[in-house]
Amino acid sequence: MIDEQVPSKLTRYTLVGLFSGIIALMLNFLFDIIFRTITGFSYFQVVNVSTIIFGSVLPVTIGGVLLYFFEKVKGGMFLYIICFSAITAALIYLEAGSHMFQKALLQTEFHELFGGLILILGVFTAWIVPFLSRNSKLTAQVI
Repeated sequence: MIDEQVPSKLTRYTLVGLFSGIIALMLNFLFDIIFRTITGFSYFQVVNVSTIIFGSVLPVTIGGVLLYFFEKVKGGMFLYIICFSAITAALIYLEAGSHMFQKALLQTEFHELFGGLILILGVFTAWIVPFLSRNSKLTAQVI
């Protein structure tokens, strides 16, 4: 007889964050490849494989852990979604104000690439992590 252990809530939220981060990683890779192929943008090499991996998986996993602590407060899930949606909007706003290149076309392409990556991470952190953490039927096979 196999004795199944039910993971703690913190473990479950961390694993949901990790799983969501891996999905966000794949979407960020896909977005980066498609964007660079269509536009031919290759000047900004800071966004590369390693930064996409760590920049996708780590923040979304941390978001899963933080959701656990947010849920200890009444209305914590709603507060979490509002906070991370606001953080995403603020990061996109700050990114839009940065200046990396002198040429307008390169500047625009940089903003489109980096803003798209931030938006994918924001959607996964603010919306997908809470959705999956609440829906145990979807995550039962993964976790």
